[in-house]
Amino acid sequence: MLFVGAVLLLVAGIWLLPVTTGAATHPGRLWPLLLVGAGAIWLYVALTRRFISGAVFGGTMLGLSGLLLVLSEFLGWRTGQIWPLFMIVLGLSLLAKGGSRSRSLTASYLVPSLCFIGLGVFFAAFSFDATPISFMQFMRAYWPLAFVVGGAGLFGAWALGRSPLAPPRRRRGRDGKA
Repeated sequence: MLFVGAVLLLVAGIWLLPVTTGAATHPGRLWPLLLVGAGAIWLYVALTRRFISGAVFGGTMLGLSGLLLVLSEFLGWRTGQIWPLFMIVLGLSLLAKGGSRSRSLTASYLVPSLCFIGLGVFFAAFSFDATPISFMQFMRAYWPLAFVVGGAGLFGAWALGRSPLAPPRRRRGRDGKA
């Protein structure tokens, strides 16, 4: 109960502070703070009660998405501009889920997470006009990089699966039993 009260007070204070200082003239635009609070409470319940990895994913995704929306409000970013950042949030949430499920990152969570984060960074470069060429110009000239990136990702998944840190695989005996 103390944690929930702390989250509610933090969200209310963060919501009201820009209003009283004049930094935010429209307090209704800070509604994503509710997502941050709900994500924090969801994550807390997931970590203290039953430690369900799906709830860790949901709480992380909800909280980070709310933070991203609040940040975009203060920085003046449009929703159509920040969509690649949600891919990064998805990748980070998958990392949290993978870490909570097996207490270490396995290839089955690490590779998709890094792919989502990498794609988010790639598309964000075009969404925020950080590159001198447009996305279509880039794709016309560099489309073979898709094969290189795909091959590197598959090689990474193979290498992680063969890692000495990976759990040993069970071998079957002559009778087919493990």
